[in-house]
Amino acid sequence: MRMQSLVDDAQDELKSWIENNPDDDNPDEIIHEIADSNIPPYNFDLLHLAIDNLWLAVDTPENEANLTAIDFIKANIYEYIEEELFKYWDNERDNILENRVYQLETDI
Repeated sequence: MRMQSLVDDAQDELKSWIENNPDDDNPDEIIHEIADSNIPPYNFDLLHLAIDNLWLAVDTPENEANLTAIDFIKANIYEYIEEELFKYWDNERDNILENRVYQLETDI
């Protein structure tokens, strides 16, 4: 398991959500939900991610205190995925919606 595969899966979920909710301009809730759901549930996977991404175990997550090492890793994965999803939203939303409109027009 790699961080990029977690981000790619999360971006695929967000893309699908954008296509199904084209009029929703507030991604906050869905981005938080997707980021949270893409944190691996097993400590084994979390520790392997931290081996390849040492910052996951040493960077202090925002607004977090008294965490275990696993909690640090989970919080940092969440924050990373969340940040990548907001970038994706900013960079890709309009393109996704334009492609959706074009596909709808050509299907008619």
